[in-house]
Amino acid sequence: MECVGYLSGQIVPEEVNRFDKLQEKKLMQEQNDDHNVWKTYESIGDLYKNQKQFDLALEYYRRIVTGGLFNSPSNHERLPSIYYKMANIYQAQGISQLAFEHLNLAINSAIDTERPDLELISAMIIQRGDIFAEKK
Repeated sequence: MECVGYLSGQIVPEEVNRFDKLQEKKLMQEQNDDHNVWKTYESIGDLYKNQKQFDLALEYYRRIVTGGLFNSPSNHERLPSIYYKMANIYQAQGISQLAFEHLNLAINSAIDTERPDLELISAMIIQRGDIFAEKK
């Protein structure tokens, strides 16, 4: 299976940049809450995260939460997982305050979903407590 900008386990920056330009043009032309766009940005973010390129991963996750891509109900259900991924990256980078803030966003958005995942919410609350304990 081939992904835009992904070849043999490596991200091809030129292809990702080409996709970005095309997608930004599309986003400007219409209010877009397309699940495929969301999933593509999430996948690119995940690829960067797996390669420990955390700043680039965060950039793609931010595009989801700031670009209005979570407006449809099906995308809104996935928003907690994006905030959770961002929190985990901040925690891995040792940026406790941002990890804590993004866990709060993840928890609050998870509670607001139609079918809250109580197991995930519990795990996030425990992780938030661990971060809080580390800060002391």
